[in-house]
Amino acid sequence: MKGKNPGNGTHQNTGVCFPLNGQNQRSTSDFGKQVMAAALAGVSDESAQAILAERSWRKNYYRHAPKLTALSSANTAHSLQIAEQGLDAVHNGFRFSRGGTEQLLSQAMDRYTESTLHTGCVEGTGAVTNRRFEMPYRGDRLSGEAFTTQVNAWERKGIIEPSCAQALRDISTRDLATEIRGHRFALLGASSEMGPCLTLLALGATVIAVDLDRPQIWAKLIACARELPGTLLFPMHQPYSTELSDEELAASAGANLLTETPEIRTWLCSLPGPMTVGAYAYLDGAKHVSLAVAMDALVKAVLARDPRNAFAFMLTPTDVFAIPEETAEASERAYARSVCGGGFPGRLRAAGRRKHMFKPNLVSRVSSDNGRQFGLIDSLVPQQGPNYNLAKNIQRWRAIVARQQGHRVSANVAAATMTASVTSNKLFELGYEGCALFGIEAFEPDTNRSLMAGLLIYDMIAEESVANPDVQLDNPQELFMFGANHGGFWRTAFQVRSALHAAVLVGVNMKAQKYLGSLWHRKKG
Repeated sequence: MKGKNPGNGTHQNTGVCFPLNGQNQRSTSDFGKQVMAAALAGVSDESAQAILAERSWRKNYYRHAPKLTALSSANTAHSLQIAEQGLDAVHNGFRFSRGGTEQLLSQAMDRYTESTLHTGCVEGTGAVTNRRFEMPYRGDRLSGEAFTTQVNAWERKGIIEPSCAQALRDISTRDLATEIRGHRFALLGASSEMGPCLTLLALGATVIAVDLDRPQIWAKLIACARELPGTLLFPMHQPYSTELSDEELAASAGANLLTETPEIRTWLCSLPGPMTVGAYAYLDGAKHVSLAVAMDALVKAVLARDPRNAFAFMLTPTDVFAIPEETAEASERAYARSVCGGGFPGRLRAAGRRKHMFKPNLVSRVSSDNGRQFGLIDSLVPQQGPNYNLAKNIQRWRAIVARQQGHRVSANVAAATMTASVTSNKLFELGYEGCALFGIEAFEPDTNRSLMAGLLIYDMIAEESVANPDVQLDNPQELFMFGANHGGFWRTAFQVRSALHAAVLVGVNMKAQKYLGSLWHRKKG
């Protein structure tokens, strides 16, 4: 879950940027509506027209967004059509500005092909200390039987899907350092709080790191890489030499995804493969869409270069999903227990019934053209804004298209996490504090980072993973159903946004109790 995004106005004018509208403004709302409507064209023209007619996109986008998932899960061909049309609309609109010249991003990628970046290298000196998967959790480091026990507990509680539990149990038995030897991971946003960079380096993998040209970022990454057994490759603005100190490397390392997109493309495509390119960078507000488009342009280029190249990203649980029928039934049972049974959730629902609170989590059932039945849940949180939703849709669309083209695609839901970007928004921080009341677990960054890195590795090495395009899916949307670490969002009783305010109140109470408890202990001490 991310913080509030602005919806309109003039934004970035250098590098990857929104197109100008008729009022000579870079309106994110206008463009977002046009993309979503274009994605639905020919699938549901009525829904497309409703989007274009929406006068308050910032406020009401979440009322339209579920249509994309509902229509995609109801028809296999439509799922691919929506993805292709959405991506076409994005790349036919987004611009690239440099030196006073503005053009389509796609044209800039064709125009600026020169090689201006050099390759830095840090070969780690450490040894692989643990060849098997381990995970930090509440002060402990779990591996082997202890890890499996925790995974089984999460599965029983509905925190993770059975397919996610199975994948985690699988990797807990493997010699991961041997399994990923030879794998190369290009990480866009390598220093991301949820990214797998350090986990992969610790297992001896080769990480191709792309991040901003800020010495403080690279000083930390280089220092960590020195002590770990993996190899770190990164772009530099001066020729690499083994004579350069780590301080000199950090001063020259990095490249800006938004303003150096064509040069990063040329550099990435010059490196030997195959590689998995992962999109992990994040920015606030409208820049997040620009960043998602820049990363998508890079992913598209890398995948086109080699059919063995793969794509990876993480989905947010605060989105709209088609879910398996068994999962839908679990959510229905949870709702029935909360409504009919006693306890605090039931009393809360009775108190909030007239305020449109505590709606059932399961929105509807979807009958697919292949005879399958799916549930539909809508966990969108309006405060995140339409920009964040568009950025995540771009990644989902690329995942569907890339897998259809024969590439491996790792696309797993990552549970709500108490990252810095989340805790900077007090509404979300307090909501996460109180979400346990509704059967949802918010993870610490270290725990979720390890889990998601484990699922990424599983997707790259396990032939039975749905990431493998040779595994038959009944509908492209199933790529997002399997391996979901949703933290309970899919199986909880209530729609997330209808219970958010109650969760915030519970979080406030919990914070107050902790604070008063600390004062009491301090007084006694």
